[in-house]
Amino acid sequence: MRVLVTGAFGFIGTAVGRRLALAGHDVVAVTSRPLSTAPAPRFPCQVVRADLRDEGSVRAALADARPDAVCHLAGLGKVRESFEHPEEYHAVNAGGTKALLGALKATATEGGSSSPPQ
Repeated sequence: MRVLVTGAFGFIGTAVGRRLALAGHDVVAVTSRPLSTAPAPRFPCQVVRADLRDEGSVRAALADARPDAVCHLAGLGKVRESFEHPEEYHAVNAGGTKALLGALKATATEGGSSSPPQ
């Protein structure tokens, strides 16, 4: 199974990506950083760039990756910082999830795969 993992370079995303790869799945790691500055993956995977705040960017990543499933683990998680920058946290955490769901729905509607990602 081909699994797209958002947040694949974070603490939890790295653990999940590694387990998926060890289980024989084809992992596609999403990063918002330019590919030239993205960290080296700690597990075998394809790396694609997408800004979760931009549904078009996410749609392009989905079109490139063509996943069978998606594991959404991306988000900002520093509590104190979230009080200092609530708009940014909302844009990434809530807006990013909304953009990902919209891109998944659009991809499924357009016939991007035989079945929508899980």
